[in-house]
Amino acid sequence: MDSKGLAALAALVGAAAAALLASHRRGPRDGLGSNPEWYKEWLAEMNGKPRPTKALPAPAPAPKPSPKTSPPARHARALAPSATTPVPVDFALESRAPVKAGLPVPADLTSWVRGFDVILINTSAGKDSQAMMDYVYELARKAGVESRIVAVHCDLGRAEWQGTKALAQRQAEHYGMRFEVVRRERDLLHQVELERKKWPDSQNRYCTSDQKTSQVVKLITRLVRELDLDRPARILNCLGLRAQESPGRAKKPPLSQDSCSNGKRDVLRWLPIHAWTEQQVWQRIKASGVDHHYAYDLGMPRLSCVFCVLASKSALMLAAQHNPQLADEYIRVERAIGHRFTDKYSFEELVEAARKAKVVKVEAWIG
Repeated sequence: MDSKGLAALAALVGAAAAALLASHRRGPRDGLGSNPEWYKEWLAEMNGKPRPTKALPAPAPAPKPSPKTSPPARHARALAPSATTPVPVDFALESRAPVKAGLPVPADLTSWVRGFDVILINTSAGKDSQAMMDYVYELARKAGVESRIVAVHCDLGRAEWQGTKALAQRQAEHYGMRFEVVRRERDLLHQVELERKKWPDSQNRYCTSDQKTSQVVKLITRLVRELDLDRPARILNCLGLRAQESPGRAKKPPLSQDSCSNGKRDVLRWLPIHAWTEQQVWQRIKASGVDHHYAYDLGMPRLSCVFCVLASKSALMLAAQHNPQLADEYIRVERAIGHRFTDKYSFEELVEAARKAKVVKVEAWIG
């Protein structure tokens, strides 16, 4: 390599080192135990005055949901579904592992939310994200920044309950929220059959990382580009995870720095209803007057993929009884890849059991 080449290489290495040093000065991005300087300074200076920000462009009119994919128009808002009796899972506070250290959430939430350029609400159309949506909207409305809310739904394709995307849209439109749908180019079943050739499991949850998290990050990138600020955009990424659902979720910090933060955006990951009970969730939904997902009326204790690999056997059997065509498709994929749906039973065995027995009691699952 000649002297010019060496000089160019040295300049490149120097630039990379400078960028790395700058990123470290901005604080760690893992969000667990980190307390970035920008956030500490912001909390210290917060005085309740609205921050100057550019408004996001108004979204194009959303297409009307197709009647073929819409769930039943309205369902009774009973706090407990009548078709079957779910068995709740409640992890008592005293039995939980310590919550990982996160960032401090100020007492004055109204002033706090004013400091964000985008308030992103992740919605599956399930009960927890629905209750969270109602709560965060009310908070933003009081702060006068409801126009900064963007609701995002991760479209899971065939793996999703029929009509879920349309319901998520209706729920967001009830509050006048901008609604975005993100999806991977190929849905989960295609990914299982032709790419991974194995089902996800508790240790390999690529269904979440590939079909949800990475797609939302792409949306965040687009929203920051729309803002076109001369400083890092501040994004509040809201998720409806609750501590009551599992030991793993109980340990999550209610507020942390999101790993997708970079030089152009500071993203905080907030779990607004982390401490709520299931009863509080249903009370909030009932008070809102907004339709909830029909899967709960069938007896499902949680809403996820129709056939979540982490779900209890009774929940999977109930889902198979109400989605026979999709169940047949899962059997076909299982045969094609030669990999059992779970270590305990194949999907074909599960469907066979569902055809023989009526599910009267559904166990919730942890994960």
